[in-house]
Order: sequence, then C-alpha cells, then structure tokens
Amino acid sequence: MDTSSESEEDDKSVKIERSHEPEIVFTEDEKHELDKLVTDHDIVYYSVNFGEGVVKEMLMCSMFGIQVSTSAAIQGYRLQVERVTRVANSLKCFTNLLKVDQVALLKENADLLVSLHGAIFFDRKKKGMDQLLSS
Repeated sequence: MDTSSESEEDDKSVKIERSHEPEIVFTEDEKHELDKLVTDHDIVYYSVNFGEGVVKEMLMCSMFGIQVSTSAAIQGYRLQVERVTRVANSLKCFTNLLKVDQVALLKENADLLVSLHGAIFFDRKKKGMDQLLSS
C-alpha cells in the first residue's frame, strides 16, 4: 500500500475543503469601523467588573472541578447579563429600535449569550490564563 499517494489525496481533500471558505477582504474604511466597534465593545464590556471572588471561584471550578457556590453563580450570571445589556445599548443599530423591541430582544437573547459565554469560559481545553483573558 502506497502511503505517499494516500497522504497526497488527504492533502488534496483538505485543499478542496478550504477552497469553499469565503475570503473577506475589507476596505480601509471597513477595517477602521470594525476596529472601532471592537474597541468600543471592549470598553463597555469590561466596564462591568466581576470582582476577584467570583472570578477566583469560576477559575477554581474550571481548572480543578471545584463547584461554584450558588451565590457566585447567580452573581456571575447577573453581571454577565449586565455586560450583554451594556454592549447592546452601546450599539446604534440597537438603540435605534423601539424600546419595546429592545426589551424583547434582550429578554429573549441575553440568557443565550450568557450561556454561550459560559460554555466558552468553562471549555476544558482552556487553561486558567486563557480564561482570564477571555473574560
């Protein structure tokens, strides 16, 4: 059995899969707007401080499997919802909506975003420093 031809076929299949990925090329203005959006997001997002106690408990849970206390879990959830709300309220496209629509969107989606962030934070592949940087 010729393993070199199998390897070449594997390389070809990888190349074929990659060729289906879209390539996005940004103009300088689009790149500037995207950079501004990211910077604005970070400023608003990190303006809600979790506090050392909650972060420490979450890291201990993620790294060593120590259960997070109920109070820390509730506090972390509330703070994360506050972050989501502040980020949404900093977006012009969101604040241009009717207030009733803003409330409906946040009510229906804040929990999903918090759950997604939790799944990313508690990913078993991440180490403690990765989690600190992503929170």
